[in-house]
Amino acid sequence: GWQRIKPNLWVYELPEGIGGHRGVVAYNPQRRRTQRARRKEKIQESLRYLASFNEHSKRGARQNREKTERQIDRWLRSKGMREYFSFKRKGPYNLEYQLKKEVLARQNSLDGMMILHTDAEKLSPEDIARGYRTLTQVEDAFAEIKNFIELRPIRHHTDPRVKAHVAICVIAYLLESL
Repeated sequence: GWQRIKPNLWVYELPEGIGGHRGVVAYNPQRRRTQRARRKEKIQESLRYLASFNEHSKRGARQNREKTERQIDRWLRSKGMREYFSFKRKGPYNLEYQLKKEVLARQNSLDGMMILHTDAEKLSPEDIARGYRTLTQVEDAFAEIKNFIELRPIRHHTDPRVKAHVAICVIAYLLESL
């Protein structure tokens, strides 16, 4: 039932829908590779971070077990890696941690897939997937503008100045893209 739209985009319409809406599963093998590579990087970074608590350093020597565990929990959450690890601090230079293989396997099986739901009855699964892809590209462009070009903070107090600031950032993004 999968329909190939482009070399890197496959779609499948769920016959039963999702919660009374149409459901379309979109699969992108390129996105799958990207997601796996990012996850692998983050897991390696997290393993290095957790290992640092077993080294003879200031971080590993901390005495307060609960405070250290809260710090580790906060750091893993900020990296989006909390669900992948279990850990327990036994004492100075003694942190036991483990990668949860079942969580990793579940996430790997979902890589490259997006479940899209809509109430648009007249759109084809292809149109739904392409529309979402366009939305994703627009969101990526805004993320680039806000992060790399630093759209924020806007410290202007009048609407024309805010509009001019955003216009200049969009032009800068366009130049960077080209």
